[in-house]
This record gives sequence, structure tokens and C-alpha cells, in this order.
Amino acid sequence: MAKMMKTEHPIIFTGEMVRAILDLRKTVTRRVIKPQPSSPWDKPPQWIDTDGFYHSGEGSFLGTKSDCRCPYGKVGDRLWVREAMECVREIHVGKEFYGDEPYDCYYDAYYTADHVGWNDLDLDESPLHDEWFENYRNWYEAHDKGVTIPSIHMPRWASRITLEITNIRVQRVQDISEDDAVAEGILNEGGIHLSHCHYHIFHPDQQCSCGDKSLPKHFASLWDSINSKPKPVYRTIDGKRVITHYVSYPWEDIQETREYCHKPWYVYGNSWVWAIGFKMPEKESG
Repeated sequence: MAKMMKTEHPIIFTGEMVRAILDLRKTVTRRVIKPQPSSPWDKPPQWIDTDGFYHSGEGSFLGTKSDCRCPYGKVGDRLWVREAMECVREIHVGKEFYGDEPYDCYYDAYYTADHVGWNDLDLDESPLHDEWFENYRNWYEAHDKGVTIPSIHMPRWASRITLEITNIRVQRVQDISEDDAVAEGILNEGGIHLSHCHYHIFHPDQQCSCGDKSLPKHFASLWDSINSKPKPVYRTIDGKRVITHYVSYPWEDIQETREYCHKPWYVYGNSWVWAIGFKMPEKESG
């Protein structure tokens, strides 16, 4: 009997988050719901059905189904992780000559998060593998240096991490609990940080210097480092792709319109998010 293929969806993670996932310290991710729910869909309770659709309401709206569906799938679906890679040139003594020394030159890609080489992993190649590396080899030679390949350009065959969705919740980002923060990768002692508290989760061997012991506040610093800056929204107008406005989703509970680069900047603070739980899937037998 043929096996049923799991539905898969791509998801981008930063290098720091990739390391937390590989260390089994991160088992949930929060992603902004776009567009943000409005009345009546912002009424509690919020829940997701087995098809990934968002339900919400109180009173007459209780149990009402919206047309808002989680773009990352439903429970049981799989997420293949897109992460940044670096194209590098490897030189080995052997075949041709480099000056007076024989050498063999080839190109490889390393995962930026931990510098593991793609060729070191037992991954299935795609027919497009050689063409993909050829493109980045040309890019490498044009720059005469190593080239970072943005995560958005990672093809499926190059992904080394596949996750299985275990649950999906809808909540305000500020509703995160201490346990939720730990599942995001925040640690009780040392954890995710950078310039502020979220340095903790990325550097578990180093102590926080801010003195704040609230894990949700540490997560707030991480959230703002990713979501508080204005991001452009594009539309195609008369055949041209133009920026119509900017949006941001800061931790602070503010809803207002600002101006950025002479365009409207819509701020959706304490935004509604998909809280997506996941695990490493069990290896299938046979």
C-alpha cells in the first residue's frame, strides 16, 4: 500500500533559531497573522480547526468559522526549514595546478548557523542541484569571495531540517507565558540575547546582564528585534511593483499610523499571532 505524502510548507528561521532547534531547545514559533483579525474575528475564544482555519467569537459569534487559514498548515503537516547558506570554494591538492601546486577546485555550500557543509550531509540531490551550485559559483567568482545565500532562496532539496506541526494556537503576542517563552528557546539561566535580553536564547553559556528575570520580557526583546522595524508592502500598479505603505508589529500595545519614507506606516502593536508548536518527526520505517 502506497504511503501518503505529508503536506509540507516552507518556513524561514534565523541562524540563532536554527541552532536552538537543533539543540532541541525550541519547539514553538510565533508568526504574525496577516492581515490582522478585526471584529468579529478578534473576539475570544480563538482556536484552529483540523483544516487550519481560524475560529473566534463570543455570544452569537461563538464557534463561527472565518476565512483566515494558517499559511503554515495544520496539525500533522510538516515544515521544511529555510536557512542561510554560504557558497565557498574548496581547493584540494590533486588534479590541476594552482601555481606550482596541483589542486582540485570545487564549490560547496555551508549552513551559516553552524558551518556544517551540505556535502557532509546525507541529503537527496535534485536534478537542479548542479545548476543551482553553478549559478552561485558564478556569483562567487564575480565577487571573488564567499557568498551568503539568503534563506528565502534555499531550495527544498538543500533543507536539512523538517519539523512536524503538533499544535496551533491564536493569541496576542503579549499573552506568552513563562512556559511559552521556554518553548521559544528562552532559558532560565543564560539564554537568548543580543544587545538586550534576547541574547539569552542564542548564548546559553553566558549570563544576562540586564537583571530582568522575566522570560516573556526577554522574548519581547527578541520579538522587537525582528518585528518592530517598518517593512515595505508592495503592490503592482500599472505593471510596476511599488511600495504602497509600511507595516510593523512591535511588542508594545499600540495601534497607530505613522509616516516613513513619505509613505503611511501602520503600526499593529501586541499583534495577533499564530503560535505553532512543532517537533522533529519520527523516522518512517520501510
